[in-house]
Amino acid sequence: MSEHPTSDHTEVPLHRLEDDEFYNGSTVEVMSVPAGTTLWRFVELDPHYDVSTFNPNISPHHEHPTGTELGQQGRFDPLDHAHSGYVYCSPTLGGAVAEGILRAKKIPAGRIIPAVQVDGRALVRWQLHVDLDVAALHDPHLRKIGLTSSIHSCTRRDYGWSRRVVHAILSRNPNLHGLAYPCRNDTHSTALLLVQRPGGPLIEPGAYSFVDMRAPVRDASLRYDIARTLVVNARVVLGQPNPEDEGKRPGRAHRCHHPWISAQPRGDLVDESSRDLEKLAPDEA
Repeated sequence: MSEHPTSDHTEVPLHRLEDDEFYNGSTVEVMSVPAGTTLWRFVELDPHYDVSTFNPNISPHHEHPTGTELGQQGRFDPLDHAHSGYVYCSPTLGGAVAEGILRAKKIPAGRIIPAVQVDGRALVRWQLHVDLDVAALHDPHLRKIGLTSSIHSCTRRDYGWSRRVVHAILSRNPNLHGLAYPCRNDTHSTALLLVQRPGGPLIEPGAYSFVDMRAPVRDASLRYDIARTLVVNARVVLGQPNPEDEGKRPGRAHRCHHPWISAQPRGDLVDESSRDLEKLAPDEA
């Protein structure tokens, strides 16, 4: 698994005059993410980047994306290299499921999604090692800064706009290390965008684990927690895997850099996630 490619781009000024039309400069609501918080994220099974680091690459900015451009940028991707790196994650398993499994997915009328939506992914868990402050993009805080819930619920066609808004907010608030916002497919769960700041305390996310969700190494109790989260948070049922298909999937060694899967009782995960959410955003739980 290779690391993110390094960039030779020089740092650019954080604040640009053209940013002012996207953010009115009012004080943003701040949410504290304490050290020790568990951060979750689903990634592809064979990522071409190091999941223990931040992404230093800047995706192309398309103001009005169409066609293949729609998949070339994230909702809040930084616009330049002033933020050394960034990563999307969640302080709860439910948020990771909403962003990593349900995001951009059309939920069938029967509200059942195939098992491969989980089995075809890997789950990363970090332990945050520093305290961080982030901008809270939740209602009613948004109204104070001239925004609406469209900032976190718009489609990919408006990502050019949402990127500009968040760049403006972070450039005018250099003390903040990212933002928190409701997941589009589960507004009761919180997602995070974390950014590195030049000279800031956040060098890497912290100790992490990488779990391949494919059979036969899949952790059954972890899968149960994910399935339960889908039902409770999104009213979506996870289909059962087909045992006949499991042997056809290409095998790979189970990579787990820290033995938390076998060492931590799995029944506590959903409750732990709920406690983290209450601690981070008591008004949004």
